[in-house]
Amino acid sequence: MTASESAVGTGKLRVVETPVESIDSLCASHQIQPALIKIDIEGDEINAMLGATQTLRAARPIVVAEVSGLGGPEVIELLTRESYLIWDLEAREAVGPEQHPFMIIAIPGEKCESDRARRVKQSLGLEASSRSAPSR
Repeated sequence: MTASESAVGTGKLRVVETPVESIDSLCASHQIQPALIKIDIEGDEINAMLGATQTLRAARPIVVAEVSGLGGPEVIELLTRESYLIWDLEAREAVGPEQHPFMIIAIPGEKCESDRARRVKQSLGLEASSRSAPSR
């Protein structure tokens, strides 16, 4: 049961079966290259990111993700390996390899100074902390 269900729902456990498709296969089948990927799937973010590696490499989208679950450190490692720079959205500071924040924004290293990335960082209050790149 999710926190939302217990807070505003019936409080009863429900099982809802849904088809699952990787981000890579979804992007390929619809011939899209996303500019941004937002992920919050209750601790299974690592599996979503593993199914998005081709998209991360080809489209180089900005990634916003909750990474508080068991796979959170692996998400940070995967994004770092793919040359993303990562910030903690709550602390508004760069994320180092040993840190495990709740919510992150990751921007491809080569795009960190693009107009879009600068606007995103500025709107999130990351501009001052982005002057020094996160450690890898």
